[in-house]
Amino acid sequence: MTVLNKIKIAGIGSYVPERIMTNFDFEKIVDTSDEWITTRTGIKKRHFASESEASSDFAIKASLIALKDAKMDPKDIDLVIVGTATPDMLFPSTACIVASALGCVNATAFDISAGCSGFVFSLSIAVQYLRTGHFKNALIIGTEALSKFLDFSNRETSVLFGDGAGAMVLRNIETDTNDDDAIVALITGSDGSGGNKLLLPAGGSRMPASIQTVKNHLHYVHMEGKEIFKFAVRISDTIVDTLLKNTNLTIESIDHYLFHQANIRILDSAVKRLNIPWEKVIVTIDEYGNTSSAAIPMALSISSSSGRIKKNDLILIAVFGAGLTWGGAILRWNKDE
Repeated sequence: MTVLNKIKIAGIGSYVPERIMTNFDFEKIVDTSDEWITTRTGIKKRHFASESEASSDFAIKASLIALKDAKMDPKDIDLVIVGTATPDMLFPSTACIVASALGCVNATAFDISAGCSGFVFSLSIAVQYLRTGHFKNALIIGTEALSKFLDFSNRETSVLFGDGAGAMVLRNIETDTNDDDAIVALITGSDGSGGNKLLLPAGGSRMPASIQTVKNHLHYVHMEGKEIFKFAVRISDTIVDTLLKNTNLTIESIDHYLFHQANIRILDSAVKRLNIPWEKVIVTIDEYGNTSSAAIPMALSISSSSGRIKKNDLILIAVFGAGLTWGGAILRWNKDE
């Protein structure tokens, strides 16, 4: 019988670009106000890429921090997965660009396109490789440069998103070690019938770039906000219920709840329905906006470095994104202090 390895969280890191866009900055370019944005989303500011920056730049910087935290040489990494909705280009993959820049010369590298669920999907894939021993050390990254794809004439979408990256180093460890397994539970799912609710229509083989696609703003994020909101509220509750049921854990057993940082009202709905204490909920959306696949690893990095997350804490993660996709995990934070 095959004995599956445990998973160890070896390192964590995050990075955001220097440029900050506040709600007051948006008041100057679109018909909106700080009060309107804050009330409806909980966002106060977000970080935007410069003209010369791309998703890989953020991923590289976040990964360098994570590798240093893990005390690991890039040559020891044998798997690099990048979750992103805003790759540098259609090909080569952003993961290959990142692996090359870092010096991960022994790594298999590829991207995952699952919208805001990209990091959890990447985590799920990496865990399978590490558990079986196919790979030893994995670098998983969520990175986005969403500001490059925002229509700044549309106040419904342009105020929501920000740029940045988060990276995590995982390694497999023998089952007889003293460390508990970092992965308590993992789930993923998708429903393609809702794909037209959140999309970037042009730029692929279905609708290649043309003068007409540019004129019609088809290279920007298009979202049916009300429909996505309803989906997010429903699926967030389902993810939490499923993870707790699958592990026989209770609401009280979890030390931290980390929902996708898309809208404070979605978090508020889950907290009220599930009776989660607000002090257990990690919130970063006010400072960074919705950074899509980067939101979860960024929040983990920030919470770890601040000392909020401590060794052996249980963290329940729930995400949703374009596709429509969703995913969830319960992590035991077994990273060394």
